[in-house]
Amino acid sequence: MRASEGPRYVPGDFERYLVDEVRPRQVQVAGDRIPEGRRNDTLFRMACSMRARGFEEEAILAGISATNRTQCNPPLPEDEIHRLVRSACRYEPGSSVDLEDLAPPAEPENDSAATHPLRAAESYLPFHTAREIIEMTPEDVPWTIPGYVAEGAITGVDGKPKAGKTTFVLHACRKVLDGEEFMGMPTSATGVVYLTEQSAATFREGLVRAGLRDREDFAVLLWRDTVGVNWQRVVREAVEECVRRGAKLLVVDTLPQYAGLQGDAENSAGAALAAVQPLQEAAAVHDLAIIVVRHERKSGGQVGDSGRGSSAFAGAVDVIVSIRRAEGNSRAELRELHAVSRFDATPDLLIVELAEEGYRSLGTRAAVAQAEAREAILNTVPADESEAISLDELLRDTGVARTTAQQAIEAMLVTGELSSIGQGVRGDPRRYWRSDDGAGENGGNG
Repeated sequence: MRASEGPRYVPGDFERYLVDEVRPRQVQVAGDRIPEGRRNDTLFRMACSMRARGFEEEAILAGISATNRTQCNPPLPEDEIHRLVRSACRYEPGSSVDLEDLAPPAEPENDSAATHPLRAAESYLPFHTAREIIEMTPEDVPWTIPGYVAEGAITGVDGKPKAGKTTFVLHACRKVLDGEEFMGMPTSATGVVYLTEQSAATFREGLVRAGLRDREDFAVLLWRDTVGVNWQRVVREAVEECVRRGAKLLVVDTLPQYAGLQGDAENSAGAALAAVQPLQEAAAVHDLAIIVVRHERKSGGQVGDSGRGSSAFAGAVDVIVSIRRAEGNSRAELRELHAVSRFDATPDLLIVELAEEGYRSLGTRAAVAQAEAREAILNTVPADESEAISLDELLRDTGVARTTAQQAIEAMLVTGELSSIGQGVRGDPRRYWRSDDGAGENGGNG
């Protein structure tokens, strides 16, 4: 682009800027109105010129939106304005821009929509090379919760009723508000806007349990207050609340309830995509991290297919997390997080436990089984060598699977938590006892 000369203006001086700098150079309009066929070209040039003068995206969007409403005949759709502004913001703030270098395809005034359907759409589509995409995006994903929730992305959370979906999400929100660790991972501090299908009375209990009782940075919209309101409008006002508060995390619990998907509508791919679309735009335009909650189908299924309704829901989000009770005779506090994701950083499976301080990660299923086996064995073996017991006796008394128990025992012999006697042959089985001093008589090797 060629360098342009002229006065620079600070953000906020929009009106004088338009009069002095942009309008003398923009496409001529009749009667100070921008006619159909020239709206896209004119507004795009204005947006690029503002960007060149150092305006940020939010200020450009406000100014171009105002011009669109007051001067375009008829005004362009709101999503078109967002696309124009995003395209203009490809340029670095303050970089020199010559309006003559900007040439989005113009729509001739006499062309009809029937003859030129693409021109009638009046959009400027900015194609990028692979290299440009790499250069315009950060190398590090802007995680809100690493592996699970990211700015500009949508995370779907599903699970059976009373599996702990809302409890899990509320505890996540509590940690995000202060940038504290969640499941052992660092979070990015931000405010939260939460849309809940629950009544105020039942949601109150969840807020108290999650430690959110006195938070002023956690805004709630009750479903009862949206009855009769169009879903697109609900999303628009929720996004405006996020922007007003500077909150970067938006939660919809549950999406089908808010989007009005009742009966067979939830199974419709078209209805599912229509429900997610305004959230996709909110994530893309405002870099919001968005969590949507759904119930799991009765038949369950593999992660990605387990959510109730159309599979189009899963295809439209970026991360899917299925919350399930842990398998076997595990403790009631344990949950398994099964996940599929567009991001490599998302683990396929993580076992978590709800403790007094919130959720904490226990690792993989094998790691949890080993930890529980270790605890059960240490609580069962005697502390006296003369009372040492065999593996079969341990299995009988603990209920731990043989392979898991053997692996746990070998690990504890190495660490010195257990000691053993016996040759491990018929008539002389290996027997174990607890080494309270941390080192066995046989050096932990049996």
